[in-house]
Amino acid sequence: MDTMYLVTDALHQELNLILLTPGAYRDAYRVASQMTYQRVHIFTPSMDALFLSDVFRLVIDLQKIKKSVKWYYPEKIKPVPTNVLFEVAQSTSNRYVSSTIPGLQIVYKLSNTVDPSHRFYDIHVADGVRNIAFCMYMDADKLATMITSGDFDEIHLPYNCTFYGGMTVRECIASDPVAARKLVANNFKCREEFTEAAHQEILPPRRVIA
Repeated sequence: MDTMYLVTDALHQELNLILLTPGAYRDAYRVASQMTYQRVHIFTPSMDALFLSDVFRLVIDLQKIKKSVKWYYPEKIKPVPTNVLFEVAQSTSNRYVSSTIPGLQIVYKLSNTVDPSHRFYDIHVADGVRNIAFCMYMDADKLATMITSGDFDEIHLPYNCTFYGGMTVRECIASDPVAARKLVANNFKCREEFTEAAHQEILPPRRVIA
């Protein structure tokens, strides 16, 4: 299962960690705790209970061993019980621009506009080479708009199981075969799904070796 996406600087001192699925704490901490990373930035598409638990534990645990730890979400969140260190570490800006990685911007885009009580976000990453969208929800109209706009080089979606409804990669390809050239699968339930996606050439290239 793909649980996160990583972008680092050339010296591996800054780590930008985007959580894609809840329950990623162990894998995320294993990577982020490596000695070379001194500045860790954590991005999450949702603050549902499971995502909140991962982010909270990562921030508190990494603050003990890192020079700087920040987490990003465009709405102010207060954990229960209240933790001042966690609250101070949050940035509510919907756009992060790296000062050490040329061209890197990470932008939040509200994904669910139907239910205001249950909000989650797509995350758009521009790294100076490609524009990538990590989508938490997809439907046919949204897919058509993203494909025809030409704004994105890659659109990442769950392969066969979504957290917030909408279409999976497989359903998107069935709906619009032309979209397959830009779709990238994540969130595999098992090795067989991973292998199946690889044979369809919708796996992401290996961008970061952490």
